[in-house]
Amino acid sequence: MKVSELTLDVVLNHIREVKENLEQTDIDLLRAETIAAIQYCISYTNLSQEELDNYPDITIAILCLIANMWDERNMLISSSMKENPTVNTILGMYNFNLLPTPPDESPKDNPGAVLPISFEVS
Repeated sequence: MKVSELTLDVVLNHIREVKENLEQTDIDLLRAETIAAIQYCISYTNLSQEELDNYPDITIAILCLIANMWDERNMLISSSMKENPTVNTILGMYNFNLLPTPPDESPKDNPGAVLPISFEVS
């Protein structure tokens, strides 16, 4: 599955929630968490949102991040919390942030911009 194919139903299935049990504010929060997870992957890897689609396993990392944000909505967290090793492993394979840009190439136009995510709510 590609990042661009993420839907509300996919996210809800991953976090084990039922749409009928959620309020619109919950849906809005999931949309914000999805955008944040995608932005995190863009920043971590230095790939554009379109380029993320070339690596289907990044979708799993995004779903893990969303689930973590959904489960850990408290401001205070345990000091023993570490980064999710699944997310680190997947994103680490595509981390291009450490590679220098060749002098004859210009940086991508706004690589950190996240395209809008639209969940269909019925």
